[in-house]
Amino acid sequence: MVKHKDGSFRLKNWDYSNIGLYFLTICTKKKEHFFGNIENDIMVLNEVGLIVESNWRNIETQYSNIEIADFVIMPNHLHGILIIDGLKHLKTNDFAIDEKTGGITGNKNPMLHQNISTAVRWFKGKTTFDCRKINTKFGWQPRFYDHIIRNQTSFLKIQDYIQNNPKMWYRDRNNEAGLKM
Repeated sequence: MVKHKDGSFRLKNWDYSNIGLYFLTICTKKKEHFFGNIENDIMVLNEVGLIVESNWRNIETQYSNIEIADFVIMPNHLHGILIIDGLKHLKTNDFAIDEKTGGITGNKNPMLHQNISTAVRWFKGKTTFDCRKINTKFGWQPRFYDHIIRNQTSFLKIQDYIQNNPKMWYRDRNNEAGLKM
């Protein structure tokens, strides 16, 4: 992961409105535990955590070209996969089906303003507004981490990581309880 001069971790020269799968990690300010607790390797969401879950799911309502895949909310962060579909919005001259691979060629997406950063900005803003009604100290770190999922092997590893994240919480450096024995 390379941090650029502008402070961004985004991949230079990549259009984040491109059709694809994106693995995101969004952390709370100072990694504070706002969303609930891990109990018996299961994340138990509190009221703030339930707001986060609801707003994350509502990304699909706000952005017709973005779908939610696997996600997990942890005490102080969220891991999730967003899919920019775009196919239902594309015109036939924007893409073609590759007859050899069956894949889609051409990544033009007419919903250019509906990209990963826009969706995350909406999510963080809405969630901050809603959560501060319950906890005025609630906040997010200014940026988020992303990884462009480029193949099925990567997708399966990330999917497994998301699903098993609560079980691995005891190893997380931000777990205030420390390692369990």
